Amino acid sequence: MARRGNNVGIIAALARYFGVLGGLLLLVAVAVTGCWITAFPRYTFGYRLTVNVETPEGLKTGSSVVRLTEQKQLKFGESTSWSSSIKGEAVAVNLGQRGFLFVLLKGNPMKNYASSADGIAFHVFRATDGRPGNIPDDAPRYRTESLSAQLRPEQMPLMVRFRDISVPASVESVDPRDLPASFGAGVRLRDVTLTTTSDPATEVIVKILPWLIGPHYNGHLDGEKYGSYRPGTPFANSLTSSDFRQGWPPPK
Repeated sequence: MARRGNNVGIIAALARYFGVLGGLLLLVAVAVTGCWITAFPRYTFGYRLTVNVETPEGLKTGSSVVRLTEQKQLKFGESTSWSSSIKGEAVAVNLGQRGFLFVLLKGNPMKNYASSADGIAFHVFRATDGRPGNIPDDAPRYRTESLSAQLRPEQMPLMVRFRDISVPASVESVDPRDLPASFGAGVRLRDVTLTTTSDPATEVIVKILPWLIGPHYNGHLDGEKYGSYRPGTPFANSLTSSDFRQGWPPPK
């Protein structure tokens, strides 16, 4: 009986010991997590891009909402200290018989971060405030403040149209300064406005371009798997489905 009593005492002591140890480990984990969140915050905000086009048939408008998440990262050397991810889609403006004007998630020129979906808000709003740069440290205020600004020509994302909307390879670049060249006389880009919003990301473009979640999902619009910089490569090879739509689960 004495041995049994000793065993019970040992078990109780171990339970108390590991209970205290577990509590301490939990406190350490909470403290580390809190420090990590403070040192490497994560911010998500939304913006709406609204495009107004004047036509002989009247004003045509299209808009889309993009949700942008910025996560601060460890910085090594010259690498950026923030990573970006987006959920949203291109703007589609229905010009009736003239076709659709698409304002993409891609910057213009194509590698221009300042006019791409993950950089445009920082550049446009900071330029409006008279501050240089594109540092995402402003992300917290974009979540709470109501901001609005019109884009200047050099801030415009890439714009395109399709000769045949059912044929991805028929995509053509559109000059925002010369819409008549793509859509006919009397068509003019009136303005493009960027506004912060708490609205969810829009998802309507797949109804206009259903092939985005079909064979061309994650592929180039000319049907090729990989992009090419060789002379004579068609414009369609420079675009992928992610220039029209990002952040959604892959099609089943």
